[in-house]
Amino acid sequence: MGGMRAWPFLVLGALLVVGGIVAPGAPPAFAQGEAAPRRETHLGAGSCAASACHGDTKPKANEYTTWIQHDEHSEAYLHLTRGDGPKIAKRLGLSQPAREAPECLSCHAAAPQLYDHGDRYDMRWGVSCEICHGGSTQWLGPHAAPGWKEKSWGHKTALGMRDLSTPEQRVALCAGCHVGGQGNRTVDHDLIAAGHPPLFFDASAFMALKEPQWVHWTDETDLTQRTWFLGQVANLVAYLGRIERSAEDEKRWPDYAVFDCYSCHHDLDKDGHYATTEAVGPIGRPPFDAAFTSVLGRALAEMKPAAAQGLQTLGESLSAAYRNRDRAAVRESAASGASQARQFATAVESLDQAAASRILAWFDEHLDATEGLDHRIPRHEALQIAWAIHALVPNRQAQGFRAAYDELADSLSADGDYDPGVFAKKARAAIAAGR
Repeated sequence: MGGMRAWPFLVLGALLVVGGIVAPGAPPAFAQGEAAPRRETHLGAGSCAASACHGDTKPKANEYTTWIQHDEHSEAYLHLTRGDGPKIAKRLGLSQPAREAPECLSCHAAAPQLYDHGDRYDMRWGVSCEICHGGSTQWLGPHAAPGWKEKSWGHKTALGMRDLSTPEQRVALCAGCHVGGQGNRTVDHDLIAAGHPPLFFDASAFMALKEPQWVHWTDETDLTQRTWFLGQVANLVAYLGRIERSAEDEKRWPDYAVFDCYSCHHDLDKDGHYATTEAVGPIGRPPFDAAFTSVLGRALAEMKPAAAQGLQTLGESLSAAYRNRDRAAVRESAASGASQARQFATAVESLDQAAASRILAWFDEHLDATEGLDHRIPRHEALQIAWAIHALVPNRQAQGFRAAYDELADSLSADGDYDPGVFAKKARAAIAAGR
């Protein structure tokens, strides 16, 4: 996908790492649930930088070189020292500058409250190798020895290396960072109000944006659709974890970041698209942000209908708990819902091209209604639909699709005004071009 422009709408989503939305630790896999980061010692990216290791320019030996030259994760800590980082800390009234505050370091570096550091560790490395692969104190030497690749993952994880050998494990790692996780990794309404972007992410879009040689795992098949669907599940699990944690903390309850932002933050023009559609739910009670549920629900409806019904029931129970202002019920519903959501991952076996085509056909019909303003698609949901289109169309390499998708990206630019009618038209054109 190197010929496609850098999709400006990804600034709102997959490339929010530019704004520093990256973090240590993650749930190891759906079935195991979310785990707090293990206490480990990080030696830092410098221990990987030798040309004989990962600092070369040759494929499969250029991981450090790629990270330092091209990967926004390498600048995660620096965003705390410049630009909006200091301003956000000041608006929040933090007692420390952003570069020292635990609230910021938990996402922008190997935070000292979560990890130990080796003698030569430099916080300026930000989000580097060990954030994903685990503290290397015990495995740094052994992993360079002959025969390491043949060692079992049980052997490797015992030394502290994180198993990222499957798409499930990789997207779970991504979601734990880019949607939220334990260890104070939550972008709540206060942080958003202070200027921090909200957390939205799509693993398949992020990987598609990178040149093939940047991605340093070696799957031999095209896993775009599988990665997209598993990422949807992982995002939902992480989102429910955010809800559960906010309900556990009375000071952060309720966290308005779980609601549709644009229910409150929109143009009051009587002719605007928000004014021409009916309210969703009781007046004064904003609906949940549909970005983590609507597209996944549509996919499940075409692949595993019983799971789709379960997702709908989960949404209804959470909505009822919020309406009743029952913090304990919200917490319990989110926790049980996360356990249920992890099981949705098994539906990935039903995601063939026929299922993908059915999902796209439903999008096309859904978007047709939106063009006429019979239905309003919130901006965050539109973002997820755009990512889904890229993952699901059967002919992503078509020149016509690339041009149509660039126009779709422009309609969702983080710097532009969002018009659901324009988005729907551009999205339908991209679907048609990719068939």
